[in-house]
Amino acid sequence: MSSISNSNIPSMTTAFENVLLCKSKDLVNWEYVGKLFKYDTLDVIKGEDLSCANMFPINDKWMILCISHSMGCRYYIGDWDKKNEQFIPEKHGRMNWPRPSQPLLVPLYRDFFAPESLITKDGRRIMWSWLYTLDKKVEFKSIQSLPRELSLCPEGGLLIKPLSELK
Repeated sequence: MSSISNSNIPSMTTAFENVLLCKSKDLVNWEYVGKLFKYDTLDVIKGEDLSCANMFPINDKWMILCISHSMGCRYYIGDWDKKNEQFIPEKHGRMNWPRPSQPLLVPLYRDFFAPESLITKDGRRIMWSWLYTLDKKVEFKSIQSLPRELSLCPEGGLLIKPLSELK
């Protein structure tokens, strides 16, 4: 996981294209708000996008759980500037790892992709993701990961635990 230092913001350069934010009260009429991220983010690879985004409060922060089509599941942790309607990223992390023989920049067969999440009645954030398999019998068919509980550890990093109901 990488932290984004405020002291680096003015000189930061990135290949990430900031996502444009729109809002609607009725899902028919839309109003352009501006760029989603208050500033460009670090630790991305040229050409990465931010897709399948799911933004939600987590502990005392906000999280964007999403994918990069080229690199798989990832997330941002930060704050929400309600007045300016912008996300202020502080940490970026990946939930996807290349296979041992796979170079970082070869994204084929990333295992963890297209995350979904929900909040339970007791307030836990649960997520799961699409998985890829090497089994030729089920190749290119949808397989879902086991659900996981997301929270933040005291230092502000992402804590991922097995779903307690799986005991």
